[in-house]
Amino acid sequence: MSLDAEQAAEFIKKIRQRNIKSVLMGGQHFLSASFWRKYNTAAEGIHTIAPIESLDNTALRKAADLLKQADIVPDVVALSHFAAVQTWAEAVRRAASGEPTAVIGALRSGTFDTAIGRVAFDDKGDRRDIRYSILTWKNGTVAPGLAWRP
Repeated sequence: MSLDAEQAAEFIKKIRQRNIKSVLMGGQHFLSASFWRKYNTAAEGIHTIAPIESLDNTALRKAADLLKQADIVPDVVALSHFAAVQTWAEAVRRAASGEPTAVIGALRSGTFDTAIGRVAFDDKGDRRDIRYSILTWKNGTVAPGLAWRP
């Protein structure tokens, strides 16, 4: 079943009212700070699969601090966007050019260390070798969730 944030919050509220024991798994959109602010207790305990190696990554913590200094909430969505900019900037450096074909070549031929972990792309431009974590809302903070590795 695919639910948007509002549907998910309503669904969780109903199953909790009925004391139904369940696990809700969702996508990254459930990891935004705005989702927590809007649905907070309904968001508690939602498990989310995110393409992040680890919340204990030093680069992730450094990026979170930089985002905080810029008055940006360092939620997982913002950190993913931060990693995209890191990847693009490094590809431009490696290509020694901002010319799109050169940058694309650099993106497809390397691995990039980012705030969310290593990022690499195949010849079609799809991410490869993605490491996932299951994250869970706990008291307004995203924390490691269920133990799982592919």
